[in-house]
Amino acid sequence: MNEIFDAYKLVLPQLKEMLQEDISIALCDTTKIVKNYAADSFSIPGNEGDILKPGEPIWEAINQNKLMVGIVPKEYYGFSFQAISYPIKDNNGQAIGCVAIGKDLTNKINFEESTESLFATLEQTNASIQELNQGSEKLFSIINDIVNSVKESEKSIQKNAEIVKSIHDIATQSNLLGLNAAIEASRAGEFGRGFSVVATEMRKLAHISKQSADNVSKDLEEMKKNMDAVLEIVDKAVEVSESQNLTTKEISSALEEITKSSEKIVTHVKEL
Repeated sequence: MNEIFDAYKLVLPQLKEMLQEDISIALCDTTKIVKNYAADSFSIPGNEGDILKPGEPIWEAINQNKLMVGIVPKEYYGFSFQAISYPIKDNNGQAIGCVAIGKDLTNKINFEESTESLFATLEQTNASIQELNQGSEKLFSIINDIVNSVKESEKSIQKNAEIVKSIHDIATQSNLLGLNAAIEASRAGEFGRGFSVVATEMRKLAHISKQSADNVSKDLEEMKKNMDAVLEIVDKAVEVSESQNLTTKEISSALEEITKSSEKIVTHVKEL
């Protein structure tokens, strides 16, 4: 038995360097800690000569003669670590001691918490981008409705302009007819006096109609200019909206891939 323990005493001090891990190692017989090789960055309570207590992982590994692996919560010693208790067996397979290894899990837990936090943040960001994407699509739809309304208004203005032009032409013709009627009434002398009054009133009405048509025509022309300006602005807004909609979709797709990768990392870290 002493030869077996002596062999472990030679190997265990080199184990940290061999594994390239900062681990705490304890060599125990069936009753006590024989050697304690502390880690560089942490220390698990236990000194050489300390008696093993029933229920402890080392005691259980020896008495059950099997490997014991467990996580010690940070509530016990201020930090969490993985405890590995490997029974040392004699030639008959009986446990004559134990090698206990402690691996600090602080960095692993911090990394796990960070990845979980990153995953949660990415999920929330992805949800926000999805909402923004939906808003962009609604905005794009609204702008398209505005464009259609403006185009319909332009059509109405064009129709009204044609009607006003017809009124203007009728007024011009009426004025010309009134002028001809006044000339004929003048030639008729006393007999054409009454008709001359009608011709004069007809020319006045034609003049008023022409003036009103000109004013309406100017207003319609001004409205058309304003509509063209609005349509130009809306066209630019459509371009921006289309670009924004495409960009948000690309961002959403990229974030979705990142979120999936983050979820895989979280799962992998938990399995380590």
